[in-house]
Amino acid sequence: MKKTLNELKEKAQKLTLSQTVYPALSAIFVILIIVLFILAVRTISTLINGTVTEGPSSSEVSVVDSEEFLIVARKLGIPQEAASPTSATPTQQPEASEVARAQETLPVTASTGSTTETLDPKELTIAIYNGTTIKGSASRLKALIEKEGFVVAQTGNASKPASAMTLELKESRSAYQELLVQALGKIYAPEVITSDLPEDGAYDAIITIGEAQ
Repeated sequence: MKKTLNELKEKAQKLTLSQTVYPALSAIFVILIIVLFILAVRTISTLINGTVTEGPSSSEVSVVDSEEFLIVARKLGIPQEAASPTSATPTQQPEASEVARAQETLPVTASTGSTTETLDPKELTIAIYNGTTIKGSASRLKALIEKEGFVVAQTGNASKPASAMTLELKESRSAYQELLVQALGKIYAPEVITSDLPEDGAYDAIITIGEAQ
């Protein structure tokens, strides 16, 4: 037994550093490389899966908020035609004859401030009073303006003589002033025009014939 132990000791003493330590270190190094490779593969796989699942779809990326796009374009001074995210097809311009026909069919309108309204002469309630000594003046004026589409609801003599032709309107009916003046013509052109008739009055417009006529 002693002899065997002595032989083993002799063999152990004969082993060099390269024969014992280097193989152990090589084995540890190989194991570390394998572990690092496995971890790297798992990390890359996780990153790829997260990018695929969390990234925006192609349909979401292609959606463009046109309103916000145009706002930014205006701030940058880009023309809206060039900044539009969608291609615009040129619109066909109407021919001159079509425009002329459309203008002929337009109703009579009058501009009041920033709005435009269609005026119907029949909607205006008119009274005509004769402030002169000439009989029948109110009836003659009634026939004149009714030819222009107006409806006269009342004629009669004024409560006192009038020296000038007067046109009084409700403020809410002041848009009819131009149409009424045109209907009165040069002979009955009003010298005094006011818009202070009471809104709750029976007539929208009162015409008083003065001595000048």
